[in-house]
Amino acid sequence: MEDVHDLPRNAPHDESLQRRGSGPTSEHSIKPFVGCSSPSEQSRPQTPSAPHITPSLTVAHGPTALDGQPLVNQDEERPFLSWSCEDVDAEPQEDEGIPTRSVTIQRKPVATHTSAQKVHQDLDESTLQSTGSITENTAVSIAVKPLWRVWALELVCILLSVLLFVVIILVLFISNNGPLPEWPLGITLNTFLALFATLAKAAFMIPVSVALSQTQWAWLNQDGMNPRPLYDLDVIDQASRGAWGSIVLLWRFRLRHFVALGALLVSISALISPVTQQAINYDMQATPVREEANTQVILNITAPRDQLKPAARQAAFVATFYDSSWFTEPLPYAAVTTGGVFCSTTNCTFNKYHSLGVCVKLANISSHLRVEEFEGPNELDNNLWVFGGELAPDSKVWKASLPGGYYMAHQGKMSLYTDMLLGNQTFGFQDNPSLQKARIASFALIHTTPVIYNKTWWETANKTEPTDAEFTDHIESFRHDAMEILFHLCVHTYDTEIRMGIESTQVVDSLAAPIDQDGHPFLNMSCDSMVYARSTVCRQNQARWNDTLYLEGPVGNSSGHVNWTKEEVFSANYHAMEDLARGLRGFLAGYAVAHKSPRANDYGMFNHGFEFIMALHRLVLFTRRNMGNLDVRAACLQNIYQNVATSLSASFRAGRPGLEKFTQSAFNVTGEARRDIPHVRVTWGWISLLAAEITMAALFLGLTIVYNTGGRESKFRDAKGSSLATLVALSGDCRAAAGGGLGPVSELERIAKGLKVRLQAGQIVLAKEAADETP
Repeated sequence: MEDVHDLPRNAPHDESLQRRGSGPTSEHSIKPFVGCSSPSEQSRPQTPSAPHITPSLTVAHGPTALDGQPLVNQDEERPFLSWSCEDVDAEPQEDEGIPTRSVTIQRKPVATHTSAQKVHQDLDESTLQSTGSITENTAVSIAVKPLWRVWALELVCILLSVLLFVVIILVLFISNNGPLPEWPLGITLNTFLALFATLAKAAFMIPVSVALSQTQWAWLNQDGMNPRPLYDLDVIDQASRGAWGSIVLLWRFRLRHFVALGALLVSISALISPVTQQAINYDMQATPVREEANTQVILNITAPRDQLKPAARQAAFVATFYDSSWFTEPLPYAAVTTGGVFCSTTNCTFNKYHSLGVCVKLANISSHLRVEEFEGPNELDNNLWVFGGELAPDSKVWKASLPGGYYMAHQGKMSLYTDMLLGNQTFGFQDNPSLQKARIASFALIHTTPVIYNKTWWETANKTEPTDAEFTDHIESFRHDAMEILFHLCVHTYDTEIRMGIESTQVVDSLAAPIDQDGHPFLNMSCDSMVYARSTVCRQNQARWNDTLYLEGPVGNSSGHVNWTKEEVFSANYHAMEDLARGLRGFLAGYAVAHKSPRANDYGMFNHGFEFIMALHRLVLFTRRNMGNLDVRAACLQNIYQNVATSLSASFRAGRPGLEKFTQSAFNVTGEARRDIPHVRVTWGWISLLAAEITMAALFLGLTIVYNTGGRESKFRDAKGSSLATLVALSGDCRAAAGGGLGPVSELERIAKGLKVRLQAGQIVLAKEAADETP
């Protein structure tokens, strides 16, 4: 018997029911009223109204419900199961052997529990059928939806990430090796890189996270594979949310699925993000600025306008006193010039430029020497001047002479003599007419060269320089040598740079090419002999003072900063060269001898000349270091005379600090002032890490679209990371097995690790249940 409580309590009840029989099996016989059409259909004019029928109920005495309503027998449901308009006028039937008495009641029909359930079931079936039809239509619509529409947002994010990366590359490429860009609001290149790298990373992390979420459905839907733990669903979901979840996924999945690629990208993304800043470095580079930089060049020297004799004196002074290397190295040009270059900044550069200067050449003329040896002073000619003052009567005398009246007579083993060759005389440069034409002064140097047989003493390191007596005692013998030193006009090519306030000027080339090559020397000096006349006086030739010597400049005169004209060639008049020669002879000529004085019974230095002669003797020719190494001695000799030429060339251009310049024909050569400005240097290797991340993201998304979206009828085609999909996908049995509701997370994880599930027919079901449903 059906439950009586399903009968509506508000059903109308009439006491005027006809009762028939009595006993334990009494029943109500109810004949309901049922119209052929609904009331709404009755109101339509085109449909005829149905006749009004009064239902009749047969009430039998029998058991009643708790609320006093009579219980309805199951047989009484029959009128609700099948009735029609034809049954309305039918006579009521009687049960076998039981008389009936019908009572007509004017009331609405009352549905029994079974009939109501049937109606509701019909409604539910129609509703489910309608809903299923809608669902089916929707499913068909989604199934045919193209993949590019399903994954449109993710694809756009990848393209946006690539676009941002291209912008980064373009900006860095433009800024590389250039000064810092000046952008509004104080935005720096590092700020730009940090912002755009973050945007690019955020753009490609969106599809990576979505692709990770999509993988959970394909992971459970792999046909033919072993069922998966329900816990894997949580692991993949956590991996799509952050680095820690990705690390857990990598530990659990290893490399069994390409989902590890996405997890790896998420886990290392946070580490790589700050590294991109290492791509930008800053180097200080000298950058041209609109400020002043200039130096001066000399095109010609002319006397009496230019003061050249004082310039020669200064050159001899600077050549010796500015040296700090014992003449083992020549003086740098920048060390002997003062105020020759003006730079308004600490960094300036100049193109190569040319200026008139002085060059020097050395030649060994020892083959022209004639050496004589005398046993004592008594054998000498009375007119012979022996250098050294008082002579020792029992000592030998040596005389070394050159043709033309140049000689050195001495008793000491360490002696030198130097004087200017008079007129046009030369011993080492007869075959070089260009040098003879441009010659200022040529000096002959005669000196002794000790010959050492026992080098032990000479190579022993001593803190103090030995005395002349010790030197002499350790010289077994000596020889005589001679050198010719030729000073001549030339055109120097300079390369100047000022870096951090320090000038660096080098003579990179020199040219001595007189325009008039007639084979005769331009300058012809007439001077007294120092050894015969005991004088260094030179007479002037005023008749030739206006004669001019012209020199060719190097090809491509200057650097384009000077407007050269035909009258502005390199030149010097006769008077100027005469003054230079006189000045050089007055400060470079002389002698120096170290020998034992009989009266003092000790060794002493006897010399005639200025500081240059003493430096030549003490620091170049007869120092302990040089006498033990003749190659070093020759280099030092070259350097001391080179210092004179360098200093004289610098004097032409710069003059004296705080005083009037020696020359008045200077022309400015403009350079380029620079300042140290930070420049960008990009290390592309660090940027390539961001490119690798974007490539990995695109690859992972592509693999997910191809392999993890299912077929055209897949129910998880666009599930991705939807929480609704997860909520409706879990079957009831699976949910019950997983705990049936919320609980401690640790307990839920423990249970989920033991549940084997798979995705089947759009639901996550237990593996055993899925096996039972499989035909």
